Amino acid sequence: MRTYCLRRIFRFVCLTIFGCVLYPTFGLPSAEAFGQGFLQESTSIVKETTPFLRHHVGMGLSFAGGTPTLGGNGAMLSALYGYAITPMIEAEFSVNYLGRTNASTVQSTRFANGWTGDMTFMFRLFDVSDRFRIGFGPSLLWQGFTGGSGFSTDPNGTAMRNPLQTFESMSLGGNLKLEYLFPLSQKMDLGFRGQVHLALEPFSGTSYVPNSVSGSAGIGIFLRGGW
Repeated sequence: MRTYCLRRIFRFVCLTIFGCVLYPTFGLPSAEAFGQGFLQESTSIVKETTPFLRHHVGMGLSFAGGTPTLGGNGAMLSALYGYAITPMIEAEFSVNYLGRTNASTVQSTRFANGWTGDMTFMFRLFDVSDRFRIGFGPSLLWQGFTGGSGFSTDPNGTAMRNPLQTFESMSLGGNLKLEYLFPLSQKMDLGFRGQVHLALEPFSGTSYVPNSVSGSAGIGIFLRGGW
């Protein structure tokens, strides 16, 4: 029994000495070095699967309504360009068109439309992989309106053609956007976006809805590509 214990102790001492000599000679990795290598490899994998894209372009179609649609509903067409300042913040520049024609009778026709240019700062709230974004910024709104009664009758019963009234105006305002992104690939995503535009009294021209705040609201689908 005593001989067996001495053998075990001798074996343990030899293994310890062998390990101390082998490590500096052949440079076997330590646990710390192994852990650092694993983290670097994991980080590189994450970087490959979630690349940072600086530029984005896209187009969108929204179901919207407001002043440019005479209070009714219409389709808003949008085009955008985004520049990512950081992985969390993106500066987006967009142009939106919304219009509607309302012909109640042959004698009465109204046509209204609006172009809105936005500069929006889009934020990811939590981390770079967050799909939900919120944005706000200034807007410039151009609105046009043409309408009126095409014909009228004088006291003698004679039909007279009336000139249509035309209004054009430019206003400053702001925008608020909420978006949820679904990645289609590493460079493309599909976004579901709700947006609101509000404009102040015109600084140029005459509004066909005087003394009121104009604007629009809509929800739609946006397809973006990045590089």
